[in-house]
Amino acid sequence: MTGDGARFKGRGSIHLTGRANYGHYSEYRQGSGSNYFTTEPHNDLIVEDAFFAFDAGGYYWSSKQKYIGRNGRLVASGKLSINFWADQGATHNNAEEVTRRINPGRMAFEDVRWPAFKHAWYVLNDSTEQDADYFAIKE
Repeated sequence: MTGDGARFKGRGSIHLTGRANYGHYSEYRQGSGSNYFTTEPHNDLIVEDAFFAFDAGGYYWSSKQKYIGRNGRLVASGKLSINFWADQGATHNNAEEVTRRINPGRMAFEDVRWPAFKHAWYVLNDSTEQDADYFAIKE
């Protein structure tokens, strides 16, 4: 629909994007058949209200499923939720797989997300050894 780009731009902690995702979140939060977050001004609540911003992010995280093509059909691969993919490990391929569940285009993965992941992994992990390509992220 004309104007959907601005109405349903990325909002919330994981940037819920698109009319369909706003509609799915509406049904999750308000019940089957709801279009609450697809109507103005309610669509702005996902950025204006901290509860909805993080609730929408949590909903998105728990509701995403990876699909693969098999015999000309899309079939589910792995368990429902991004947690399944996040729990696979901390390699470049693992982090890339999680990113693809959120952003299939992998926008800024190599330049931003992967270095940020490595930084967070080093800071939050028990390891005292830095990977050879680790660098601290400065404010």
